[in-house]
Amino acid sequence: MATDNIQEQVVRLLKREIDANPPTNVPRWLDVVAEGETVKALAFVATREGRAYAGRRPLPEVAEVLARAAGHWGSSAQYAFRTIRKLEEHGIRDRNLWKIQALIAADIRRRFPA
Repeated sequence: MATDNIQEQVVRLLKREIDANPPTNVPRWLDVVAEGETVKALAFVATREGRAYAGRRPLPEVAEVLARAAGHWGSSAQYAFRTIRKLEEHGIRDRNLWKIQALIAADIRRRFPA
């Protein structure tokens, strides 16, 4: 359910992203370039202390997991797609996310050919 209340949106986001103790995803303010200017963005960064931290993995391995995984918030592939689409709408482009998205799509196409 979308809401116009920014504070409510942030609270919902924090509840969704920080769901373990200790958390794997920790909030950080990052400088990003969006629509040609540098702005602050709230990001969630994996911390090594979190129970779900898997360490550095090759992008194809990350994409394979995301293409097949689902949790209580839904499909990881769909979550990645929506995240990347929203970033793109604001002119934010991360080369690794785009590579992962292409690898996820290729994995899904291999498993479910048209």
